[in-house]
Amino acid sequence: MKLKSEELPAVSVIVIGRNEAQNLPVTIQSIRLMNYPQDRLEVIYVDTDSTDGSAGVARSLGLKVYEEHSDFPSAAKARNRGWREAKYDIVHFVDGDMVVDPFYLEQAVKHLEQDHVACVIGQLWERHASNNIIAHILDYSWKVKELGSVNAPGAGGTFIKSILQEIGGYNSDLLRGEETELGFRLRELGYRILMIDHIMGTHDYGIHSVRGLCVRFYRIGHNFANVLLLPPSASLAAERRSAQRSAIEGIFAVFIFVGLACFRLWHIFPVLPILLASYVLARYWQPARLRYLRISYFMLDYFFKPVVWFGMAKKLFTQWILRR
Repeated sequence: MKLKSEELPAVSVIVIGRNEAQNLPVTIQSIRLMNYPQDRLEVIYVDTDSTDGSAGVARSLGLKVYEEHSDFPSAAKARNRGWREAKYDIVHFVDGDMVVDPFYLEQAVKHLEQDHVACVIGQLWERHASNNIIAHILDYSWKVKELGSVNAPGAGGTFIKSILQEIGGYNSDLLRGEETELGFRLRELGYRILMIDHIMGTHDYGIHSVRGLCVRFYRIGHNFANVLLLPPSASLAAERRSAQRSAIEGIFAVFIFVGLACFRLWHIFPVLPILLASYVLARYWQPARLRYLRISYFMLDYFFKPVVWFGMAKKLFTQWILRR
């Protein structure tokens, strides 16, 4: 049943971004075109050290703007600043490169009325998946998400602010994986995260080259190193295991390459990519659904592991130097 306009709750829409000057006008326009009473919306923009004038663009669009300065800008810090500044008890997070579906928010707030539901998310479509092979492959992570109760939010979502306040919001020490960690803490307290059968919006990864992929995987390595430097906790256990596994793989790979080089077994080096590709094919061939997209996704994941290791090593080495 469609809620009447006067029954819809007030919502604070929090847009976060870094260097999104080109995307913000379209993002804000999509918010203003939502099928939701504009007098029940507060729109906030939180900027994290942009260098392209994003904050000025947001002000010119009539938004409340807050600037979050940090040596390590992150979505977690931006979202925490946003919900703390929000005046309404329902907050909806939007990334600065997203276009919001006009009917999503109306559906989301209805589902927030269910018992123990702290967060609602919808499906996210990649804007350039049809004409950009990298975007198409990265879109796999959303295509495999199941409807119903999920372990973690994704790409923001719609939250009850008082629950975020209860758990202390996002872990601002994380550069990535902050939603997985938040989901663990929510579920530990008995709250549910609900993925509904509705498009939340479209998104642009903005990755159109190998260089862009390198930046993405380098940041993953940077975050893995950061997780290893943080005190162990139950909410970080899964991310910490991933970081430890990646570190062990990196050390093992170095020993292999050094060993082959020491024994001058240069002819084996060209065989290694073939062996790696064969391993990925064998491991991810089943199930049949989304087979080729899944294989392509994990091919990227495995072949860019050296970039992840480099990101980890650089971060750990930098921290070691600073502590001396």
